[in-house]
Amino acid sequence: MTAKLRLADRVNDLLPILGFGAAIASLAMPLNPFLVGVILAGSVIAAVHHAEVVAHRVGGQVVGLRELVGRLQQHREDLQHRPRARP
Repeated sequence: MTAKLRLADRVNDLLPILGFGAAIASLAMPLNPFLVGVILAGSVIAAVHHAEVVAHRVGGQVVGLRELVGRLQQHREDLQHRPRARP
């Protein structure tokens, strides 16, 4: 069995490492903010991918972004319609 060393297969492993390095390097020297933003966005996407893989393996469910935003909006509406307690 041969190991695949293609970059496309390892992007989800390399982006978090590259993102950490870019974040640390941006503290020490000025870097292109667009480049750092793209790298950090890729790191977040890779982290979400890892979370979905783990959730799939253990049989859990990852809450989607739309569902999370919907829950937050519902919570905010509930707080607005709740009668206020008088002191």
